[in-house]
Formats: sequence, structure tokens, C-alpha cells
Amino acid sequence: MIAKTIISEATSFVSGGAADDDEIEEKEMLILNQENDHSTNNNTDTENEDEDDTDEDHSTIHSNSIRHSKSTSNNSLKLKTISEVLPDSILLTKDKLDVSDDNVKQRIIQKLQNQSHDEQCDDKHDEQYKLSNYEEIPPYLQGNEFIQTGYRVNFSYRLCFLSIFRLHNETLNIWTHLLATILFFILMIVTSTSILENPQPIDKFIFTVFFICAQAQMAFSTIFHTFCSVSSKSYTWFARLDYCGISLMIVGSHYPPLYYLLKCHQPFAIVYISGITFLGVVGIAVSMAPFFQSYRFRTFRAVFFIIFGLFIVVPLPHIVVLESFSYAWPILWRLAVMGSIYIMGATIYASRCPECCAPGKFDTGWSSHPIWHLFTIVAALVQFYNYAKALYNLIQIATLKN
Repeated sequence: MIAKTIISEATSFVSGGAADDDEIEEKEMLILNQENDHSTNNNTDTENEDEDDTDEDHSTIHSNSIRHSKSTSNNSLKLKTISEVLPDSILLTKDKLDVSDDNVKQRIIQKLQNQSHDEQCDDKHDEQYKLSNYEEIPPYLQGNEFIQTGYRVNFSYRLCFLSIFRLHNETLNIWTHLLATILFFILMIVTSTSILENPQPIDKFIFTVFFICAQAQMAFSTIFHTFCSVSSKSYTWFARLDYCGISLMIVGSHYPPLYYLLKCHQPFAIVYISGITFLGVVGIAVSMAPFFQSYRFRTFRAVFFIIFGLFIVVPLPHIVVLESFSYAWPILWRLAVMGSIYIMGATIYASRCPECCAPGKFDTGWSSHPIWHLFTIVAALVQFYNYAKALYNLIQIATLKN
């Protein structure tokens, strides 16, 4: 009965074409609740029958009590094992489904598997440092089949934190951005005490935004890669945090060039800075959407952030008209270098190279993800040098004029 109900819901989903993962999850929970209510009603009827049979002897009453206890136990067991029974039930009725329904069926099964894994995580976490292979991990961690070993599964937050100092397939992902977070904090302090020794308030604000956004992006990434293996829920929320950090980094990296290229035309600078800020809010909203964390949208995410990061191209014709190409060139060529580095890193991330060429050989080494991290760090350093150089030149020009 449960399988038929879910099949009906899945077929309705395909014909409507408008449901997302959250809607499927709501349907699953509704079906489970209905089954639970039905079992509870049956138990209540049994209790009423037992109370009405007051003239029966003690042996009959005892027999009914045992039967009622077994019924309750069976109902509880049915609810606990529904995720195991459901896939077989659907497979038995596969001939009643259209081919197009297979994808929906698989998504429902995957949802139940993740839910079952989360329930196990809530009950008891594995406090032993034990790594798993790709075939042993839950679906939410199966994002890269070319990384075959070194997975942390069902780790507590404490064990995840301690695993920072152990070798697994997230070690390089953690340490690349953890060290980068510390590096950019040091650069922020050095910049504020040297280049910005006597800064204008607006200059200090522009650089502060850049440094805070850069540190946030790298810190959020570190948090995600450290605690992503606790459960599917923690994975989803920390992944959203990670993608929000990327949006912040893109916004923060646009503030200095837009301001310094349009320093003599501040109303236009405010317009373009407001525009990239608005797009940043949109980027954060998109990052919170359930579909955005799916591994199926890996390429979409890379393309989305590349296009988002190319916003600087929009005001370039306007800047050339207002000033001159020779005025903008010292900043533009460094921006071109920075953009090329970001695009190369995103391409490596989306293509999953080099691990796709040698599955299992880069599990705890330099796979596509930590390589992508290195590209983002180098690009951010190029940005910092670009903006510091531009500010230094402006200070020198102002000094000569005085």
C-alpha cells in the first residue's frame, strides 16, 4: 500500500514537473505519518475490544495483551524499516511505471537512505577514526566517483575537528583554505599599518570589505570541508555556507577596482558597486536553494560563479569613455590575469581532472578540488596586489601634486 501511494505521488510529480527535493520529502513524511496513524487506530480498536470483553477469563485477557504488544512492536518495526522495504516494493511494481518515473523513484530511495543515515547519526556517532570507501558511503557524499577512498562517515563534530590533523580525502581541502584565511588576516593587518597608514575613510572601507569577504569565503570553505561528513543535513547547510562565501568573495573583489577606476566619477562608482552588491544578494539566495547543492549541478555552479565574477566587464566601456584606455589599462590587465586564474581553477573543478584520468590515485592528494582552492588563493593574491598597487599610485600622484 505504501509503495503504491508513493508510486502514485511520483507519477504525479513527473506529470506536473514542478516539484523539487523538499516537496518529495514532504510527501514521504506525509505517507509515513498516514501509515503511523493507521497503525495507531488499529491499536486503539484492539484496546476497545479488549475492554469490552470483561466476561472472558484471565487467559483470554492475557492472550489479547500479548497480541496487542506484538502489534505495537510490529508497527514500530515497520516504521523503522520502511526505507529498506520501500525500494523492493517499488522494484516489484516497476512494470506499472513509465520509464520516465525511474529517475523519480531513485530520488525517493536516495532521500530515504539519507534520512535513515541521519537517524543513525542522531542516535550515535562513530567515535573511532575509521575511513570508508566510495561504495560504503551514503548518497550525499557520493559526489566524485573518481575519489574512491578516504571518506569520513558518521563522524561527530568533535571527531571531525580532530580529523583536521589526520590524513583523509578532505585534508588538503581544509588546510589550503585554513592557511589562506590566516594569510589574508595577516595581510589585512600589514596593509592597515603600512599602505593605509594615513588612509581616507573610503579607502579603508574598500579594503576592509575586500579582506573580510576573502577571509569569509576561505573560512566558510574550511568549515564545510571539516564538518561535511556529520550527516546529510550538516552537509547541506555547510555547503550553502560555502557557496555563500563564494558570492561574498566575488562581491568584495569588485569593490576596489570599481572604486579606483571611477574615483573621479564617484556617482557612477556607487551605481556599479550597488549593482554588484545586489547581484551578491541574488547569488546568496540562489546558493540557499535546495537544488544548488546537488552534485548534478556541479557544472552549473561553476558556470554560474564564472559569469557572476565577470561583472567587472560590464562597466569597462563606460570607464574607457569617461577616462581613457591608458588610464584603465594598469588595473585592467591585472584583472584579466586574475579572471583567467579563476576560470582555469573553475574548469579544473568542473572537469574533475586529474582524478578522472587515474581513479583512486589522488584520493588524499592533489585532486581537482584542492587544486581549485590553490587557484582561488593565487587569484585573490593577484587581486590584493592589484588594488594595493592602484592605491599606492594614487597616493604618489596626490603627493606630487601637493
